[in-house]
Amino acid sequence: SKKPIYSIDVPPPYASSGHLHVGHALHYTQFEVIARYRRMAGFNVYFAPCFDNNGLPTEKYVEEKFKISKASTTRAEFRKLCKEESAKVEKSYANRFFRALGHSYDWSLLYTTIDPEAQKIAQTSFLDLIKKGECYRSEEPTIWCTKHQTALAQAEVEDLTRTTKLSYIYFDLENGKKIEIATTRPELLPACVGIFVHPEDKRYKKLVGKKAIVPLFKQKVRIMEDEKVDMEFGSGIVMICTFGDTTDIDWWKRFKLDIKVCITKDGKLNELAGKFKNLTLNEAKKAIIEELDKEGKLIKQENLQQTVGSCWRCNTPIEFIVTKQWFINALKHKDALIKQGRKIKWYPGFYKARYEDWTNN
Repeated sequence: SKKPIYSIDVPPPYASSGHLHVGHALHYTQFEVIARYRRMAGFNVYFAPCFDNNGLPTEKYVEEKFKISKASTTRAEFRKLCKEESAKVEKSYANRFFRALGHSYDWSLLYTTIDPEAQKIAQTSFLDLIKKGECYRSEEPTIWCTKHQTALAQAEVEDLTRTTKLSYIYFDLENGKKIEIATTRPELLPACVGIFVHPEDKRYKKLVGKKAIVPLFKQKVRIMEDEKVDMEFGSGIVMICTFGDTTDIDWWKRFKLDIKVCITKDGKLNELAGKFKNLTLNEAKKAIIEELDKEGKLIKQENLQQTVGSCWRCNTPIEFIVTKQWFINALKHKDALIKQGRKIKWYPGFYKARYEDWTNN
């Protein structure tokens, strides 16, 4: 055809059973409306159907359906099951959803994200990014799901509201005195590398520069000051462990602190925890609290409502584990991304501001 080409890049739905809902009908029909309009306007429309079967949703579906874990079966067998099951789901989706709604895809162009061609394009693009210096590998704190044992992107993290315990614990000072620290993560005591107070908190001004001794695990850590400390939370003294949250990561980088990782990829404590090794995080929290109480280091506990990040697929609270990962230099392109975004007419208009806020932050 000599008609001008109009290409629609359709985001592929996950090939996992039970995933479809009315939102998909609305979303994909919007693409259909554009495709029909462009054909009537004289364009040769590229409109390819597709499915995303390469990733955790498919793995999760197979594990739940067959009551297995990818860790307890061979790689070849697990891949075989994933491909077979995703093919069944794709056929069902095509008939129950796309064809039933009368969508006008060119089914001769059907592709999935695990197809050899898709893999080749992804790998070629990846190598091109490395060649251009836009991609690098680094060992960094990584958002981690201990259930799926994989790294997560920030966009894959959802808020989880829960009630937990805020534990008030004694840390000894080198001079024999004590300080009081409040924490929701006593299981991270083996990874404690420092203590912070607020620079304007007159109660603790004399502590800055001194060292405290971590209860049970006995490592000596420096007491420092930073404005990120909330003077009103707990006792106003906080510990930094590598890593409990993004504040810990920030302090670790800015103050060039040691790194102690006490969590394994499957969510247990490692040899750094001594006799608590191999306990799950929840088991370790309970056992360490009991030991602190036995040694007279537990002052009190309070209920606390908190919001934490969780894996969007399984709601498991995320951890931060140091792993080797590939990173793309996206930050240096922020201005160009915003410039491109301003060429678009947004519906509704406030989505433009949301896009720019997301890009800037």
